[in-house]
Amino acid sequence: MIAAGKGLPGGDDPKLRWIHGAMEHAPLHPPYALIIAAASLHWMHWETVMTRFCEILTPGGHLAVVEEVQEPNPWSDMLGFIGEYSLNKDFQPYNMLTVTQELTARGLFQQVGIRTPAPMSFRQSVDEYVESFHARNGLSRDRMDANAASAFDRQLRALVSRHCPNGAVELQIRGRVIWGKPQPAEFTRGRQREG
Repeated sequence: MIAAGKGLPGGDDPKLRWIHGAMEHAPLHPPYALIIAAASLHWMHWETVMTRFCEILTPGGHLAVVEEVQEPNPWSDMLGFIGEYSLNKDFQPYNMLTVTQELTARGLFQQVGIRTPAPMSFRQSVDEYVESFHARNGLSRDRMDANAASAFDRQLRALVSRHCPNGAVELQIRGRVIWGKPQPAEFTRGRQREG
């Protein structure tokens, strides 16, 4: 991803600093006026990173949580079979809105705003759409049995192809941005002692 980013126009600008590492302990160069978490907070240790965000943000800085929101498709209600193939049997659906709500409930985030612009069209082949499901943890090709992955692909491809006879999937995608102030874990512990 870093190589791809550096290859983009301006990606090799000397003012950009590319860092590879877990947010909990990656070497940083603060202060920052904006931290963007693109659909990634659910992978992090919240108490650690929210405290760290507080330490590295400028006084007027914000944490922006960004995610893609896909509008329902004609086949959306027929995707229940995914659970038969997913390796995450106890999976509970979530999105970045529910993640930030949970962070708020734990006293680790204070939401300032939310914006969900109008949807934009995104077009890809049926095969690319099917393959995109394997980017999910529970359907990762690295973890799935090859026969199960092939069976899943056939079932999803057959379903989507009935609705996309030209071989192209037209998705309506919105971006959602939720921004606010991270709260340090010490602040949370202090509130719990007071209550």
